[in-house]
Amino acid sequence: MEHLNISLVLLLVFCSLSAGETFWTHLGTRCIGDCKTDGAKYKCKTIDNNGQCQTMFCSPKANMDYLGRWCHETSECKRGENGYFSCQVGLFKWGYCGLVRDDNKHFGNIGGPCQNYCGKKDKTYNWCNVASGTAYCSPSENTDYLNRPCKEDSPCEKHNDYYHWCEVEGSQSYCGLVEPKVFVHRTHYNNYCFDDCEYYESGDYYRCNIGNTNGWELCSPEVDVAYNGHACHSDHFCGLHGKTYNWCWTSETEHGYCGPVEAAECSYITSTNSSSRNSDNEPQKIVICTRVDKGKIIITHFSAEPASRDITDGIQFRHEVEKLTSKWHNEYLVDEARSNLISSANLRVDLQSPIIHNNQTYYNVHIRLNKARRARESTTVSQVLAPQGIPARLIRRAFMESLQMRARIYIDVSTLNEC
Repeated sequence: MEHLNISLVLLLVFCSLSAGETFWTHLGTRCIGDCKTDGAKYKCKTIDNNGQCQTMFCSPKANMDYLGRWCHETSECKRGENGYFSCQVGLFKWGYCGLVRDDNKHFGNIGGPCQNYCGKKDKTYNWCNVASGTAYCSPSENTDYLNRPCKEDSPCEKHNDYYHWCEVEGSQSYCGLVEPKVFVHRTHYNNYCFDDCEYYESGDYYRCNIGNTNGWELCSPEVDVAYNGHACHSDHFCGLHGKTYNWCWTSETEHGYCGPVEAAECSYITSTNSSSRNSDNEPQKIVICTRVDKGKIIITHFSAEPASRDITDGIQFRHEVEKLTSKWHNEYLVDEARSNLISSANLRVDLQSPIIHNNQTYYNVHIRLNKARRARESTTVSQVLAPQGIPARLIRRAFMESLQMRARIYIDVSTLNEC
């Protein structure tokens, strides 16, 4: 297994969508652009789970099917056992459908991520609640809090130590960052998380804000992991299982709340690796996402090279790795090796000398234990190798994949001219 390469594919989507909404197909893949009518049916272009361009059914509005019929009030659009998304539209009538939602993470001009919906509500401007109170926010990327476009040479940035702003026509204006969520988290009661599913240290569990007066609910940091970080039993996935909340067995005698983790900018799919080195033919997780830039589809591949001899088991430091990598930004990527870029009680981030991979220069970043290394012992718990231009949020994600898989994560980029 040491030299087996496992591909994790990320296709990142940054296209202009209707009112910040993201459309999904009846097979659960993300639309490239809007869901549009094609005759009597609504369809969109998408990248399927094999990385190929396809046209699939979608829904123009939430809880509407691909023919524009409303789902019955007792039937929501959801994936069935056959893998298709559908809903009931009449007596004994069903229709394909796709999810419609805002998969972006919104930030206030001050104070970090929005904890509820970014919108006008009862005001004439867009705002949301943040940890420190209320803040202006932007409904879509590179617009101001009044939804006016920022100038191309003045994107929404933190130009001082206090708040974000950009140049709009005739003046400067407040704005908030908007970036795609890598994954969408639901709570144990199936509510959508507005911010990240984060570890709450004093309670020893994961939670997120759900955007109403109830504040927060429990969630899962990864697929089929309970709210306390314990993995669901291999034969018992996270789900309702006859209850009104999501849960799973974590051992023969213990169970815990959990929350679904769904596709957003990225999605997990199951791939069967038939290599002779993998005689058990176990399914491997891969991740697929897309990014459209100036008419081209940018495909980013994560490849995992198992390296259990060089990457030690550091899963007990999961919470600390999450906290450490939340501080990561790409200004740490420089041409020479550096140590202690970021540090915590037990861990540090080191930048090793660059390597040449696929005829390109790749940064070589390690998360290591803060201790002296003994002979034939590794202190690395995560390793990511990436070229220039990879968004910081994906490097953060790659750190977690490496930690969980004990594998080197290579990030490679390719381009499709059209779909």
